[in-house]
Amino acid sequence: MAGLIAVLAALARLEWRHIARAGTLIGNSFPVLAIVLQMGQSAGFVLLLFVLLLILPVCTDPLRRIPQHRLALWPLGRRQVNGLRFVAVWLNPMSWITVSLVLMTSWSLGLLFLALALTVNLFSLPSFGQWNPFRYMPAPAGRFQELLRKDLRNTFHLLDTYLAIALSIATATYRFVASKPEPEAWFVMSLLVVLALSTAAQTLFAPDGPAGVTRYRMLPVRGWQVLLTKDAALLLVTLVLTLPLTPLPAVGAMLAALAVGHRHAIEPAAQQPRWSFAHGSLVPDGLVQAFGIFSMGVTIHRQDWRWIGLSVLLWAGSVLYYGRRFDKA
Repeated sequence: MAGLIAVLAALARLEWRHIARAGTLIGNSFPVLAIVLQMGQSAGFVLLLFVLLLILPVCTDPLRRIPQHRLALWPLGRRQVNGLRFVAVWLNPMSWITVSLVLMTSWSLGLLFLALALTVNLFSLPSFGQWNPFRYMPAPAGRFQELLRKDLRNTFHLLDTYLAIALSIATATYRFVASKPEPEAWFVMSLLVVLALSTAAQTLFAPDGPAGVTRYRMLPVRGWQVLLTKDAALLLVTLVLTLPLTPLPAVGAMLAALAVGHRHAIEPAAQQPRWSFAHGSLVPDGLVQAFGIFSMGVTIHRQDWRWIGLSVLLWAGSVLYYGRRFDKA
């Protein structure tokens, strides 16, 4: 019994650390996004997206985070293992949230959340790696094809990207389904898609970790080429997500966000955990990015599309300057 209690205590600490790590928004541009959306009618919808994106990644089975070979070595009998599995269910936030929704709202909402959480658990199974769609991520042919493919995969392991996807789908649906859509709605939302992705522009090397940065320095490529491939991944995602909205101002805004984000991106940083929000710098980088996104996007959209040339020049200068600094580091 004492051994089982010790295991449960360790499992509870592990689950709490996982929740605290996945739920942090320190250094993310989410606060800026939330403030902007509170001024409009979309605040409730985006708040729901925030909550779902924060909660669902931590709703996986706590026992699945323990290596199976290590679990098999623990001196636990069958009855103790079954008791451990039963208690682990209630260490999972999914159980408490489902019960709360059923008691406080309705069965249908509780079952909907349960279905979403079970879907997340399905995709976290070890067997999912055998048919993981990210393994077949397309990328343009060329010398840097595999580097670009890797960076595209890393982008889709951040919750920021899924917020941007949800905003894009919701706005595109509104644009083509609503009888009298607001003309400027999809332009504003396209900039919010860029803002949702902007923190990832500050953490270009974080998914690779210190070991990945070391491997980059061993490759026969220059720093500006490395930044170019990483920027290309975010620009491709931005272009695809804003095609049904206003792609040109969005691309110009993302170029501005990347030009600002390079300063923080090349600094040494801890490895970015998967299925969490990007951990960048809100002050000053995030605020400067937000200013650049909206000022450049509005200028391109309302004055002249050729202002995108200024975005390209600023971005190219940033790539060359910080690429040189990356080489000297």
